[in-house]
Amino acid sequence: MRRASIIMLFLVTLRLSAACGGDPEPLAALHSEQPASLTTEEYGEQLFRNMGCHACHSIAPAVLLAPSMAGIAGSTRTLIGGRTMLADDEYLTRAMLQPGAEIVEGFRDDMPSYADTLTDTQTRALLAYLKTL
Repeated sequence: MRRASIIMLFLVTLRLSAACGGDPEPLAALHSEQPASLTTEEYGEQLFRNMGCHACHSIAPAVLLAPSMAGIAGSTRTLIGGRTMLADDEYLTRAMLQPGAEIVEGFRDDMPSYADTLTDTQTRALLAYLKTL
């Protein structure tokens, strides 16, 4: 029984580390421009799901491996060291492109940078989606 639990934990950890801390490069070709059939928010939701963001970031108040995205836009974030920041467009963009710049208290610097992966259109779409949560 203990061995099965350890194997299951290993498999779950492997899956989450691949989605949350894996190499984002293969995702560069994922609809680099917004499909005409989707609103900006819908495109952002599609990116959030297809890029695996949901593996670490919940869209519900529950916390997974990383901060929840529920209500994040416009909220005040407490960072390691006690400093606070408003989660405005600038902060959220920096969190995607330079995730190690400001780490939310209680979490680790595990998120990969998407600076060389996300287009400006994709970044704007993700921001629009986060504002709906």
